[in-house]
Amino acid sequence: MRLVVVASALATFLMLAFSPIGWAKTGASPARLPVSTIARPAPEWPNQPLPIRVSVVEDRLDDQGRWRQTVSLTILSGGTLAEASLVAYGDLDHVDEIFQAARRNNPSLPSPARVPAGQVIELTMDPAVSYVQREVQKTDDVLRRSFTNGVEEVRYLRPTSSIVRFVQFPSRAGVNEFTYPDAGGPVNVVPGGRIVEFRYIPGEAYEDLVQKAIGFASFDAASDFTKQTSWDPTRWPPPPGEARRAVFRPTDSYAPRPQESIGPTNPDPAAQDRLRDLIAAREKAGIWAIRRESTGLVYRVAIGDPTVTARQVARLLYGAEDGYFQLAQRAGFPVSSGDPTADQFDPKLFGRAFEVLVEYTRENFVLDEADDAEHGRRIIRLLNGTRIERYENARRGRGGLQEIIVYPNGYTKLVYRPNELIGTLADALALLQVGGPGEPEMIEQARQSYAADIIWRLAPDLPRDTPGALERLELRPAYGGRVVEAILAPVPQRSVDRLVTRATATNPCLSAVVMVVLGSLVVVVVGIAAARRQAAR
Repeated sequence: MRLVVVASALATFLMLAFSPIGWAKTGASPARLPVSTIARPAPEWPNQPLPIRVSVVEDRLDDQGRWRQTVSLTILSGGTLAEASLVAYGDLDHVDEIFQAARRNNPSLPSPARVPAGQVIELTMDPAVSYVQREVQKTDDVLRRSFTNGVEEVRYLRPTSSIVRFVQFPSRAGVNEFTYPDAGGPVNVVPGGRIVEFRYIPGEAYEDLVQKAIGFASFDAASDFTKQTSWDPTRWPPPPGEARRAVFRPTDSYAPRPQESIGPTNPDPAAQDRLRDLIAAREKAGIWAIRRESTGLVYRVAIGDPTVTARQVARLLYGAEDGYFQLAQRAGFPVSSGDPTADQFDPKLFGRAFEVLVEYTRENFVLDEADDAEHGRRIIRLLNGTRIERYENARRGRGGLQEIIVYPNGYTKLVYRPNELIGTLADALALLQVGGPGEPEMIEQARQSYAADIIWRLAPDLPRDTPGALERLELRPAYGGRVVEAILAPVPQRSVDRLVTRATATNPCLSAVVMVVLGSLVVVVVGIAAARRQAAR
């Protein structure tokens, strides 16, 4: 090898004598290593110590605040310029440059092959792009090398984990990013970041690999890991031996960031401590309320705890495990409810993110409940401030008022089951008034909406004096028949409307008159409908 180096040096000596490769020399005028020659792909630094002593003689920021280093290479006994090139550049292509730099201080050097022990060469460089190997240690299991700029590489020769190599970069002022000459081309890494190479070993869990690769288990860490590797916990594990490379930010940048939760809230002092503990447990797992809807809160679920499962998220949101399967599906796990293993299905949701609307009544954390025999109802108060009034009619399957729910945001929900007379009249009027060309499903929806409006306007025992403005009205199927659901927004009604609805709801004489009129209308409407059918024949 030394004969080759000598021949190469002699062939290019005159060309390099005036080459502007940098001002590398011994003594007080150190050189700047050329970026174009340092930032090369796939350098091969020596895997064993060589007789070249490396030290940093100056470490500073220049006038523009950029990091600069002056590195000293000392040729020890038996050392060569070829080995100095390997240490400084990771290849043998720069022997002549090293020789030229040595001759600037020692013009009597006859050739690259004849350099005396003790020859010192100082190089001033940009540590963000220049990598001079300072130390290397190799055992049967691992290869460790460090560079003068503080970068450290660890390569596992007999890996017991899916991580086969990582390169750690220091946090340092004066550097916006490092450019590392890795296989395939230069890689940009922010200070404090790392390059990690993977080759999957069967049996390693997703969350364990995230922890090892980034040094921190959080939602951001898992999200970045999946984005860069395309290894997704919903399709875990990857094929054995599948290789990936990722470039991660500094570990502390993946720490959980404070999120602003909008609730739930409850002014009742009896609920304060329990509600505070519940919100804290949710936020610890990665669950925050982000938006209010009329009947519930929208939660963002972004799990950063590697141990949290779908069932645990269900208990935190609903107070029970009901709904865990749907949560797992929203997280992306492709398992159907008909799967025979569904009972044992409880995936970890680490690194998964989605939004879910949770109705106030589904947050089944009961504060207290009591019977109100006078009004035939049971009153249940939930931890989130919801008040539920369940009437005896609902338990017995009778028509009339079934339930009133007062939500903590001021909205109210009324559930009413119409009796047979009112329901028949509403259907008949809807049949007469709504029709024409169009999709059958759309026409049926319009008829149901019309019937709901008739029931809301004419049912004599509906508590329309309940505070609020009607926002949504729906007639939907329910066990044992149909019910009307009305959502009232927290907007005061006009005084005239309130007077009329209160009179309709509370005046028994007027209620009786309404029922007689409705009965007559039913007879008329049914007769008209029968006549039309007869005429159509």
